[in-house]
Amino acid sequence: MRQPRHLGHAGAWMPSVFAAVAMMVMSLVLSRGAPAEELRLEDPFAAVDGQPVTIGRLHLVLTQRFPGKDPQSLDAKLRAAAATQLVRQQLALRSMLVQGGDAIRRESDAAVAEFKREVKKRGVPLANIARARKCDERAILDDVRWKHIWQRYLESQLTAANLRRFYEQNPQRYGGSSFEQLQNALLLKKEASAAMFAALVRRSADAKVEFFEAKLRPPEGYPIIPEKP
Repeated sequence: MRQPRHLGHAGAWMPSVFAAVAMMVMSLVLSRGAPAEELRLEDPFAAVDGQPVTIGRLHLVLTQRFPGKDPQSLDAKLRAAAATQLVRQQLALRSMLVQGGDAIRRESDAAVAEFKREVKKRGVPLANIARARKCDERAILDDVRWKHIWQRYLESQLTAANLRRFYEQNPQRYGGSSFEQLQNALLLKKEASAAMFAALVRRSADAKVEFFEAKLRPPEGYPIIPEKP
């Protein structure tokens, strides 16, 4: 895969399949019952070229960011911002799948299969893990697929040459530090990753994006397609 630039909130390093399983199993200990849902977890709140982005995906993201909180009780603007970021993620995924073709699809299928095997080995039903995260099984597996593809993209793009290019375009952000001082710094990699994510989203600006839930539409000042810096 080859392409310059952004990662968005997705800019964090993605955990391995085994770490992801461990985190989800641990969440079972902290889980509590949830109130009745207005929408089912499998219901889409948006779609990108007809591909649904579901309430289950939104709940999973929110419980990852706010452990122990009921996703339904969180601030409406926060929920809308998270929903918009998920749509951006779907747009970025579209760009990476176009670029990676069948090879990245097969690789992500294998990562999902490995995740399922690890869950089974630990003896905790995937349905129980989903219940603890207040989402559905599909949301968890879609999240595993996204993280695998995104991590592989970062591995191919966060090269010394690309990091230097990003640094030279934004030297004022680093307080006079040289590239050699920053090359292995987390801040530089995080910001370069965020730039790559944004670029992937912009590459899919021609996709048809639909929102079905008014309360989850992008908040004011938070466009679906990020502006170029």
